[in-house]
Amino acid sequence: MLKVSVRASPSEKREAARVIKEEWDWKWSTDFQGRWADRPTPPEVAESVASGWLPATGRMVDLGCGTAEIAAWFAERGYRATAIDIAQAAVDRAAEKHAALADAMEFVALDLSTQSLPGRTFDILIDRGCLHQIPQPLIGDYVRNIASMAAPGAKMILFMKAFRDGRPFSDPEEARLRVAGIRRAFAGQFELERASPAYLNPDNPEAPLPGMAFWLTRTPGSE
Repeated sequence: MLKVSVRASPSEKREAARVIKEEWDWKWSTDFQGRWADRPTPPEVAESVASGWLPATGRMVDLGCGTAEIAAWFAERGYRATAIDIAQAAVDRAAEKHAALADAMEFVALDLSTQSLPGRTFDILIDRGCLHQIPQPLIGDYVRNIASMAAPGAKMILFMKAFRDGRPFSDPEEARLRVAGIRRAFAGQFELERASPAYLNPDNPEAPLPGMAFWLTRTPGSE
């Protein structure tokens, strides 16, 4: 369950950040292929563009991009897209895969739990599975870092794993606890507008990855 720690010491945070970065550097530098790689853009994102909830133009950032399918989807539709991942090997692979969109895309290796991206503001932020990989002591840092890159009124869609360990998909108590955790984590930075059960890999129903989608808006007047 998502928790926000405010008592972690700087040394604990540094160690947590080091471990998670080493893990993802190794994964993307090998032939390891997780079910999180090379997935199409979630239908929730496409529907949010079609409905007008996400703006029709502007700058977007794909947080924890992997091979940057989401950033590329936006770039193909005329947005300026930035793809960020903790692993340089992931960013390199994404840049090679989407070389034809190089004029509309930017690829950045960055640890969002310890760093922000100065000089950039984004109208749209998409996180498909980045936050739920971040160690608990660093969740608050992640939220502050992405908030610093969000334009006033920016929209964010966040995907996180849920309904695991035998819990039925769409279990109401599980959903309630997940929503409460997101509200706590993003308090003062983003407002949660709605949440819904979602599959993180709807293109592969034979090996489903159950989770939730959250629609958030940058809180007016936040710093």
